Amino acid sequence: MSTSSYLSHYPNLEQWYFHKGLQDENRTLFRLCRSLNAEGFNEVCDNISFFFLNLTNLSENDLIETLEDLETYCSAMKTNYHNLVVQIVERSIKEDCWQSLYSSLSALARKSKMSIYCFMSAWMALNTDKREDCLEFYELSDQKNADFHSLLGQAYIELEQFDKAHRCFELSTEMAPLDPIHWFWHAKSAFTLGLTDEAWQSAKECQNLLPHNAEACVLLGMITTEIDGPRQSQLEVAWNALWPLIDHVEDPGFLAQLMFGIGFKMSDESYTHALIEKINFKRLARNTEFIGKLGSILRELASKPWPETNRLFLEKYQEALRA
Repeated sequence: MSTSSYLSHYPNLEQWYFHKGLQDENRTLFRLCRSLNAEGFNEVCDNISFFFLNLTNLSENDLIETLEDLETYCSAMKTNYHNLVVQIVERSIKEDCWQSLYSSLSALARKSKMSIYCFMSAWMALNTDKREDCLEFYELSDQKNADFHSLLGQAYIELEQFDKAHRCFELSTEMAPLDPIHWFWHAKSAFTLGLTDEAWQSAKECQNLLPHNAEACVLLGMITTEIDGPRQSQLEVAWNALWPLIDHVEDPGFLAQLMFGIGFKMSDESYTHALIEKINFKRLARNTEFIGKLGSILRELASKPWPETNRLFLEKYQEALRA
């Protein structure tokens, strides 16, 4: 099918095409039109990526009209334009062909100052160790949403400017309070600054929004163990978040170590006792990280007036070693 046949479905592109006096052999536009009808998502990404590489000569109005057509396509695909471009950039980095795409996107960002190009250039800069460029594209952008504030905060973390990073994450959580990723980064930045109570609250907010996400639950647990004199209610919240992960987490040694740390702070031994009964000691006996912490766990257990729990731990661990 010819380019002009495809274009009949996309009026903005069609108008631009004929306004420019282009012919069917224009491969850039033809590949874009093919992508709008492609069945495979990877083919769509490849074709639109190819199109981006050839956009640098377009005017700002051309860019806006092209975006409108892509947004129409994304709506039909039940995705959004930002997500589509993120996929394209991630694939280009993975396939080690990102440099030409970054060059094209950054040129578009500097020329148009449109938020989508500035955001993607900043995102790509951050993920390819061009942190100063990330800051530049943030300043250039004509719009700064929660994602952009969060991205800038991550750049500041990389630059070890933690106060500035924390302020960025404060803005992102204010602008998008239902997006867990902003609470996640806010918790990490607060924790880095020693604001453990604030970090705990943000980590809990993240875990509320992502109750089954291992990374969110582990962050909450880690912060809980660092609180000086945590409340019983805080310990229970962290414990209940981590408990479902026991049978599924890839690193049982780290999780066991974390949960023992929380259990030892509890007001009674029932939590630690239940953990010892639950965990798979055969897996732990082969886990170098857990073995490295075994001495401190045994010393902590021995310091507690919990003889039955202490006996159960030694019994199960020795049984695992014999297996």
